[in-house]
Amino acid sequence: MSDYTSASIDPSPTTHDVSSTVIPTTSLPPPTLSMTDVSVYEGDGDVILLCQMDRNYTFSSVHFFKDDALLGQSPDVSDNMTEFTYRINDPRCTDTGGYECRVVSEEGNLTTTANVTVLVRSGQPTLTLPFEIVEGRWKETSLFVCTYRQGVPPAEVYWSATLANGTTLDRLNFITQEFVAENQTDTCALEATSQFYYAFSMAWNASSICCNVKQGANTSTACGDVHVIPSDMCVNQTGKLEHPYTCQLWISCVNDVVYIGTCGEGQCIDVENDMCTSGGPPPGPSGEFSCEGRVSGDRIPRSYTYPSHCREYYWCVNGAPNNITCPGDSYVIWNTTSELACTDDYALSYCAVKAANESTSGTGTTVAPDRNHDDRSILLQKQSNWRQYSS
Repeated sequence: MSDYTSASIDPSPTTHDVSSTVIPTTSLPPPTLSMTDVSVYEGDGDVILLCQMDRNYTFSSVHFFKDDALLGQSPDVSDNMTEFTYRINDPRCTDTGGYECRVVSEEGNLTTTANVTVLVRSGQPTLTLPFEIVEGRWKETSLFVCTYRQGVPPAEVYWSATLANGTTLDRLNFITQEFVAENQTDTCALEATSQFYYAFSMAWNASSICCNVKQGANTSTACGDVHVIPSDMCVNQTGKLEHPYTCQLWISCVNDVVYIGTCGEGQCIDVENDMCTSGGPPPGPSGEFSCEGRVSGDRIPRSYTYPSHCREYYWCVNGAPNNITCPGDSYVIWNTTSELACTDDYALSYCAVKAANESTSGTGTTVAPDRNHDDRSILLQKQSNWRQYSS
């Protein structure tokens, strides 16, 4: 038996130096903040700024700034700690500006910005018309004034007109003066004025002048009627005359020059007694004699004043009636048109034709001509030959 010596195998050990090995780690960038611009009209509710963080993050505080100034109100924080909201109650135009959301942490601050724009609607314009409009006369009293709230951004203001013949002038080329009132405490509601002087010719009589305030797609309008008195109405006349268009005013003739006076609101002039009396023009027409649906410039006899008043009629402007009186001793004709409303021939008048119709039908009504103003019979009937206005 031979001896067998088995060699012991001692494999070489494998060593691992822990100190020289780098263990891979995952490093995340800081989260991202975002905030959206906001635009709102004043009066349309609160503004809420939403600052969002795209993932959870350890932070110590959140602040909002406006134009680099710290806002005192603390923001609301969502349950998942990733959304921060700041509320602006009843925003005004002064709240417009740049806003910053800042998240503060030990690793550094996160910031994002957004713009807030608070718009202000322009106001309904108010139109002030002169009561003294005499043909060709240019004076301080012939001032047309439109006042309105300017709004944010400022509204565009322009003047337009509808002539008695129905012609519409979209934009008048009058030279206007524009003002913004100074030293106003409420900068969000600045009061502005657009005004002009103009020497009107008779071609403008019975026209409607409008002030238009345009802000974006919205336009507010205020209109008033232009009634022109002939410049030679007082030739060979003295004393007071009735105004041809409204009982609140009267005409005073001094040395052939036309002057116009006015009674108080809701009063009418009594020329014969030289005094203002209470009461105003009758209410607007209805039914067959309504201005509703009619084009501007239509003239309608005031049937309910028959038979005591044969010289008055309605002139329609934008669907509303205006009280008009035929000049001198003329009468409202039976079939009025936008070009012709009055006649010197009583037989053609509304009163005469209506009386004849009623007599034929057996009602037996007799109407006497309204000739209480013979002293003004020489006044020129200029309404039949007004010159056509050309823009």
